[in-house]
Amino acid sequence: MKKIYFLTLLLLGMQAARAQDAEGSADSNDPGNTKFLLTGYAYLDASVAFAGGESQSNIDESGFNSIFVWKKSDKLMFEGEYEVAAISSGYGKWATDVALEYASMNYKVSKYLSFQAGKFLSPIGTFQERLHPKWINKLASAPVGIGGATRMQPGTEIGFSARGGVPMGGAKLNYIVWLSNGPVLNANGSLGYKNLADNNKGKALGGRIGLLPFSNSSFEIGVSEYTATVGTDGDQYYDGIGANIFALDFNFVKQVPGLKGIIDIKGQYNALKVDDARYFTGPTDTQGYTFDNSSNTYYAQLAYRPTSATGFVKNLELVGRYAAVDFAETLGTDQNRLTLGLNYWLNWNSVVKLNFENIDVSGQSSEQALLVVVAFGL
Repeated sequence: MKKIYFLTLLLLGMQAARAQDAEGSADSNDPGNTKFLLTGYAYLDASVAFAGGESQSNIDESGFNSIFVWKKSDKLMFEGEYEVAAISSGYGKWATDVALEYASMNYKVSKYLSFQAGKFLSPIGTFQERLHPKWINKLASAPVGIGGATRMQPGTEIGFSARGGVPMGGAKLNYIVWLSNGPVLNANGSLGYKNLADNNKGKALGGRIGLLPFSNSSFEIGVSEYTATVGTDGDQYYDGIGANIFALDFNFVKQVPGLKGIIDIKGQYNALKVDDARYFTGPTDTQGYTFDNSSNTYYAQLAYRPTSATGFVKNLELVGRYAAVDFAETLGTDQNRLTLGLNYWLNWNSVVKLNFENIDVSGQSSEQALLVVVAFGL
């Protein structure tokens, strides 16, 4: 019932926003009105890992991401991102990874509402959609559980969305609702997030509302809800099995005169729940097993940049992040990571990052790593 109420509010907000817009002017599709932008970023990752009294250094990855933006008219726009990376895959071995990060067509109904179709970054929380690019993420790694191999949410969605914003006096509200293929339930109870091919007739339905209560937009708090059927249609054990993701996020960025610089505080919490089901260790296992398939993860990050300083110092930035993940039983080992970083900004979208990361995995000795990232916005 909460999900239905949540999404109903979003849809009503969309309709109200559209009704407020009185522009109603016909859009011009003259060829001279089209605009094209090619942008993106390039990066290099390196690391020194320390474990068991030994160290291992490596140049881990280098790549570039090309971002294409084509504005066909005042209301029609296409955006896409294409990534190519050389990734270390073992001693003396490299692999080339080529991927379509996203490609979506956008139609602006009004200044309060736009429709989107295609492949787009997941809007659950804020990290994946807004913060994950190498030159935007203030640290060398993604928060454990939110990004990377341990993620508890899709990286991208393939489907349709509607988004917009509504002024509320001095405050602002933004929203997005979307429909996509959704995740797939794996044999061990984990979820696969590629969602290129749907394994059932159901579709994933998600929504996020963000509130900026202050007129200077320095603070935002958001709540996301995502529900999907993940079991395969017709499967004896998994037909109709569903999953739900709930997320909270916050963001505070402000120039603080007393500190003579910019304070940047961010965080996100994800809770993942998969319906009860029986799983099997192999073809000879006739009994199977069940477990509480609930996982959660969170991170909190603080950054400070002394913008009122002069010379070299004003381009420095101190960053710290604590992240933790609590996996469902049998799906992984709980862990937490403390990451401390010093950044030097070459300009507004190019940065050199030096990080120290301590990784504590439940039941194992802690590991440390020095991480270096050079990222250039293009």
